[in-house]
This record gives sequence, C-alpha cells and structure tokens, in this order.
Amino acid sequence: MNDTYGHLVGDILLQKVANIIKNNIRSTDLAGRYGGDEFMVFIARPDSKQSVEEIAQRICAGIDTLKYMASAQVKVTCSIGVVVAPDDISGSDYAQMVFKADNRLYAAKHLGKNMVVSTDCEVPEEN
Repeated sequence: MNDTYGHLVGDILLQKVANIIKNNIRSTDLAGRYGGDEFMVFIARPDSKQSVEEIAQRICAGIDTLKYMASAQVKVTCSIGVVVAPDDISGSDYAQMVFKADNRLYAAKHLGKNMVVSTDCEVPEEN
C-alpha cells in the first residue's frame, strides 16, 4: 500500500481501521496495532465465543466498507484470527493465545482474506 499510494494514504487507512475497531469494542476491551497492518484485540470477559466472533465479524464488515480515493480506489480487506480462553488455551498463557490467534489470522489470509477464522484449520505450505 505505502509503495503504491504513499505513506500518507497508508497512515490514513490505519487510522480508519483503528477507529472501526474502537467503535466495535467496549471500554473494558483492549486493542492495539500488533505490527504493520495487523491489530490485536483482547475482549475482556466475553459472554461467549459467539459474542467474540460477532465482534470480529462487525470489525471485518466495517473494514470491508473502507475506500480511500488516491489516484485509484483502494480495496481494504480484513482477516481475523479469533482465540477465546480458556476454550482454546489452557490457563492464561498469553503467548500461546497470541501464537494461536496469529496462526488463525494467517489461515484466514490463506483461505481468501476478508474473513474471520475461529478454529484451527490446516493451511497447506506454499511451494
């Protein structure tokens, strides 16, 4: 994105994504930029795994509507990996939760992007 449209466009899109995330989580939840174009959201005491998946779907749907006019229209997609503790992780091993969420994020990207993955799935290795 930055190479094609410049850092200003990339920064504006990151800010818009951050606002979408902020508007779809509660004040007790925590969100931050994980790196590059990746964000991480911790939902404090979710009602259920389904409620976390619904939040992720709302964030993904909000990001799907983003367009920024530069010299051309930019299509922004969203890939989300969901982990719910303690269902997915024994105890409260945050490093394991991040690892598992990251794996699911990359599964979402591999499966076609613009989706939420909340279960483990096999992703074929690239040749």
